[in-house]
Amino acid sequence: YFCVPNGGSGVTGGFTTAIRTMALQPDGKILLGGTFGQFHGVNAVNLIRLNADGTVDLGFSTVSGPEGRVEDLAVQPDGRILLAGQFTTFAGYERRWVARTQTNGELDLSFDPGEGANSYLYSVALQGADKALLGGPFATYAGADWSKIARIHCDQGTAMRASIAREQELSISPNPATQQIVIRTSLSGLVHAVIVDGAGR
Repeated sequence: YFCVPNGGSGVTGGFTTAIRTMALQPDGKILLGGTFGQFHGVNAVNLIRLNADGTVDLGFSTVSGPEGRVEDLAVQPDGRILLAGQFTTFAGYERRWVARTQTNGELDLSFDPGEGANSYLYSVALQGADKALLGGPFATYAGADWSKIARIHCDQGTAMRASIAREQELSISPNPATQQIVIRTSLSGLVHAVIVDGAGR
């Protein structure tokens, strides 16, 4: 549960259930996600934004949010908000475990993860201005092998090449080597070759 100030006087138990995550915007406003339906009589579906004094930001859309729990959120440099959690729809649109809102809280339709992860998400973290990392108990993302962590493009929600999630295949020839050896590593169809002498030069 969460306790916020309101015009200088303490307010306790404003949420109907629980808060799972929060983020502070550069302008001092507070984003909150979790499993709740109201805050002091204002309808808010698992996502809400408060002003710096703890009052509800009425300019932030709260009526049609994610239908399930919001576990984590991250604010992009442009003010749009990435959400991760245990939801499969947002405002009636299919969004499997990850979604993005505009700065006013409305669903950003340009961000569509499609099939997305095969299980829910626990965390989301920005990686630079155009990438995000997703964490959770999933094994695939968009049908590709991603074990527990995936990296996506922030502009669309599509997965990037899974270079951080797949092991490389390594071959060395000849074996045993005398004068020179050839090392080949294969990753997502790419082959790189390096030739060195017996001393590693």
